[in-house]
Amino acid sequence: MQILADDIGGTNTRLALYQGSTGVQLDLLLAETYPSQSYDSIEAVLQGFLTHPSARVIDRVCFGIAGPVIDQVCETTNTVLLASTVMASPLPW
Repeated sequence: MQILADDIGGTNTRLALYQGSTGVQLDLLLAETYPSQSYDSIEAVLQGFLTHPSARVIDRVCFGIAGPVIDQVCETTNTVLLASTVMASPLPW
């Protein structure tokens, strides 16, 4: 099972991809940090990260976002990066 963990902040967006199974410690496959202010959407950051050969089928995703959620949209602090409960474009999983 592959798990994508995403820490989205006003300064940096940190992405990590783990491999694991139930009851077993996770193995880190890939970790990257992107400057949040260099991207106009979370989808843009994810698309670059997910082109890596280690990113196959993502089974689980967890987003941690610094900012308030209003009407199912979260605007990060210190930048205009937006996250919605419904992504603007489909992701490859």
